[in-house]
Formats: sequence, structure tokens, C-alpha cells
Amino acid sequence: MSNVVALDVETADGWVGSICQIGIAGYENQQLLKFSTYINPERSFAQPQKGIHGINAAMVVNAPTITEFWPQLTSMISGRLVVIYTDFDARAVLSAAAAHDLRPPDCTWVNAYALAQDAWPELGNHKLRTVGQSLGIQFSELHDAGQDALAAAYIALKARQAMRLSDRDLVDIYALEEVRISPGPKVGKAPAPVGAGWAAALEARRGPPDTLSDQCIVFTGDLPFDRAQMAARLVERGCKVTASVTSKTTLIVSGWSTPGAGGQKMKSAADRIQDGQPIRYLTGDEFLAWLARQT
Repeated sequence: MSNVVALDVETADGWVGSICQIGIAGYENQQLLKFSTYINPERSFAQPQKGIHGINAAMVVNAPTITEFWPQLTSMISGRLVVIYTDFDARAVLSAAAAHDLRPPDCTWVNAYALAQDAWPELGNHKLRTVGQSLGIQFSELHDAGQDALAAAYIALKARQAMRLSDRDLVDIYALEEVRISPGPKVGKAPAPVGAGWAAALEARRGPPDTLSDQCIVFTGDLPFDRAQMAARLVERGCKVTASVTSKTTLIVSGWSTPGAGGQKMKSAADRIQDGQPIRYLTGDEFLAWLARQT
């Protein structure tokens, strides 16, 4: 591709570095080309982000992790001017690099949002889709990193043509001087699967409690609802929602495909069940069905 490429990412949750899809687009021989890939973020997906892009854990299970994809990513953008729409995508890449102890790409980040503002000041706003649609780009309902990278590349091309900008102008006027990094948690190996004995202990306690009131609930895995919203709803109904399994836990709700696929929270619950603590276990879908019956 040419010296100028566009990049867009989608993320799995509220941490900017939780990349689950990367799209890159650029020009070669006067033809606009794009590349995209899913990324396994090694994290659970949050409902707000899933609602934006529609990506879930099942779709990325065989995708490369960011560490595995890093050599290919850096080869595609190092030494280039990388067009992004606001600084979110740059922050995502650099935050992921910091969390995984990866060397940041040696590139120059170019703010296409500011570029579009100067090229088309008459537009009501300069969001990617607003500007893209004004140039005739058709977008799908859900966000897609490949599609959005392609749109950013086209917007940058048209803006450069309208204002007669050189590569040097892009660097001097629109390059980001500083990118704020949010390192987030250090990401290690995926949690070891729950042993057969622990999984059997959980399965033996599978089923809903007798009542909803006074339950102390723990969530884990990729759940079919927004945890924060659900927690607020449950607190209103007299429940407690905690981040970890304790001596007061009465119910664990899991988004893992099987109890044996879970991590430390599932192990802790199984340990306590084997010690006699009356913890019940439900999948996310079973929990929603049970909750609907409590109204």
C-alpha cells in the first residue's frame, strides 16, 4: 500500500485496549484496498460494545490474539502515516501494546476528524458516518473495522484533494502530538480450565434458588446482558452483586459454554460448594429466564 493507510478498531469492553477487530485500508496502484481480521481479546465481551459491532466470543475463538497478530500489524503500519478518526484507534493500539509488553509501531498518527472539519466546515457534525454518507459511502447498521477503515481512507483522500494537501502537510497540520495510553490490566494466559471434579460440583448445583430476594450473586464470563445494568436492577430487588466469590455468595451466573470452561471464579464457587456452601449455578440464559419468572 501507499505511504498513507487508515486504521480502525473495535473493542470488546470499556477498556480502550480490548481490541477484538482491526481494519486497515489504503491505496495501491490507484485502487482502494482493505484488510480486516478479528482479534481474540482474551477478555469477556460487554453488552454495550456488542451492541455497536455485533462481535461476540464465539466469533473470535479461533482468531489470533493481539500478541500473535502484532508482527503483521506493525509490518503494515510502521513507517507510514496512519489515518485514524479521532485518537481512539491510536489509543487502542498503544494501550494494547503497553498491556502486552509489545513494542509500539513506529508510525505517525493522522487525525482524519480534524481533516474533515477543515475540508467540509458546512456539515452539521463530522462523525465518520456523517462525513462518509455525504461522500456517498453506504454503511451497514453495525460497525465493522474493515468498513470503517475503508471509509476513513476515502474521507482522507477526498479531503486531501479538496485542500491540495501533501504528505508533509498531513504531518505538520494533522499529526497527533501525543496519544494518551490506558495500559489496563496486564494480560497473561487465559485462565486454566476448571477441573473435572470442580465442574461436576457446579453441575450438581445447577438450577435456580427458591427466591430472588436476599441473593448474593457473582457474574463471570461472556454474559447475554450488561453487568452494570443488571446489577442495578438486582439491587433494587434486594439482592447483592459482588465481584468475587465469598462466604456470602449464593448464586454464580456464568457466560462460559460449560462450567469446565470457566476460570478462577468458577473454581472458587466449586471449592465452596464442595465445602458445603449452598451456592447455586446458572448460565446467563437460564438466569434471564428465571428472572423473568420472578416478576
